[in-house]
Amino acid sequence: MLSSELKAYGYAQYYDQARERRVESATALSNTRTDTRQDVYGAGIQNITPLFTSWGDHRLVYGLDFRTENLRTAQKLLRTAIPSGALTTSTPAGKVPDGIYDSLDGFILTEIHPFEPLTLSAGGRVEQTRLQSRPTALDVIPNAGYSLADLQVDKTWTSATWNAGAVYKALPDLDLAGNIATGFRAPTFSDALSTGTPVFSSKTASLPSPNVNPENFISYEVGPRLHSGNLSASLSAYWTALSDLVRQTSTGTVTIPGQGTFIAMRSSNAGGGYVRGLEFAVSYRIGRAWTVFGNATYTEGRDTHFNENLRFIPPLNGVVGIRFDAENGRWWAEAVEVLVDRLGTHAPNDELDAGFSTDPALGSPNTDPTKGPLNPPLNPHFIIPGYVVTNLRFGVQLWSGTAHRRLDFTLDLNNLLDARYREPLAQQEYVAPGFNCVAGLRLKF
Repeated sequence: MLSSELKAYGYAQYYDQARERRVESATALSNTRTDTRQDVYGAGIQNITPLFTSWGDHRLVYGLDFRTENLRTAQKLLRTAIPSGALTTSTPAGKVPDGIYDSLDGFILTEIHPFEPLTLSAGGRVEQTRLQSRPTALDVIPNAGYSLADLQVDKTWTSATWNAGAVYKALPDLDLAGNIATGFRAPTFSDALSTGTPVFSSKTASLPSPNVNPENFISYEVGPRLHSGNLSASLSAYWTALSDLVRQTSTGTVTIPGQGTFIAMRSSNAGGGYVRGLEFAVSYRIGRAWTVFGNATYTEGRDTHFNENLRFIPPLNGVVGIRFDAENGRWWAEAVEVLVDRLGTHAPNDELDAGFSTDPALGSPNTDPTKGPLNPPLNPHFIIPGYVVTNLRFGVQLWSGTAHRRLDFTLDLNNLLDARYREPLAQQEYVAPGFNCVAGLRLKF
């Protein structure tokens, strides 16, 4: 049998973003509006071939996946003269150029059982990524330290990655699991082509980095898994070694006409280090309908080349919750508490990020009056406070047909108590969304 399960899929998505930057001077009020559009199209196919060997029955999974993105950006400057109120409209120079970003990959994985307590798995992937920009003269800020040629990028990166894992049944209710995986991350448009003065900073200016290359990593994970009656639990330790890490480093200063002098920053593969941590998860079924559950994750990361903390490493976080499943399988409900500790460690680049300052309109945090307006960090030592958020979820089966055909309705009530908090991985956002409601329908056929 060549196929026991064949899947094909396709999708189309788009994202729109509007951003405004307002600057007031003694003579004018300027409002720069940037509109970004991203169209994403993709398709893929996956097949499963059963294999029958002397080691037992197992399967081979393989397929192809393709994704293309079309990125477009437009800018408009509205300038209101003071005190006349006269309005002029123009197209300012300096934006991320338009372009395409394509990714094609093929993958294969298998699972075998050499003998009863042991399961082995292995897989591989070959991926090709292409970044092609379409810059125009208006994408270049005059005299800002780069030229149109720096924005003309047409590069293709090809990588081969693999993973191997094992699960050993040490006891009837206890498994030991381990996994090794390699990976790479191709440069994004932002990595290679980001330019200009960041909206939330008054100290740095980004210059294009057409020579940036992919990041690489290898990850190790090991830990026990318990599954005993109504109780299941797992503990895993992981270590990810990072190489060719993309990071922005200073290349001197640049003076942008009408804006000032800034620290010039370019992206390069200058960093390397590790991310490591522990993950714990547990669930316990009470009777036939109720389940209590929880998990916790601790993570730390260092750039060992520069001997400093990595940015955007989450603090200790986890969830605790309770779930009810109706005995007829037609509906369910659950309540979840999201618990996040404070972000108590920061990276040096946080000190240039106005998302940490008391007044982002004044730019980066500043406690030295000789370097501009005083603008201390919003919280001492660049801490982001922890928080607790309550979420409720509900689902019901509206219709069930033959085989696996069904129609489900779900309702999510997020941040039920309307808590004010700031997500530590969205460091340029002060307040996360308040109470919100999300309803959905899912038809399976």
